[in-house]
Amino acid sequence: MQSIYIAGPLTTAGYREENVRQACQVAMEFLEKGHPVFVPHLYEVLESECLLNMSHDEWMDAMLPWLYASDVIVFLPGWEQSEGAVMEYRRAVELGKVIVIYERYCKARERIFLT
Repeated sequence: MQSIYIAGPLTTAGYREENVRQACQVAMEFLEKGHPVFVPHLYEVLESECLLNMSHDEWMDAMLPWLYASDVIVFLPGWEQSEGAVMEYRRAVELGKVIVIYERYCKARERIFLT
């Protein structure tokens, strides 16, 4: 099974809780198909509960090794407005990772089920 890294906004537009919820919902979809999934958004819990107070650069340094290790990078809606997700996209392209834009994936999946 291919490993999945979920990339998307966390703090962009001030919707932190909703962004984490969306990342978890998408992760569950892939987990149910048997894929191992890494959700950087869940580190938000570590940061808030452990009062880590990481800078954005420290956050990205901690997440990028997981991106390197993943086979597929799934980009959630709104990723284009997220500084971190844009950085992850550029890195994924540089590394030749399989990139899935979740909105397009959903549309393709709907077409498959409708035919």
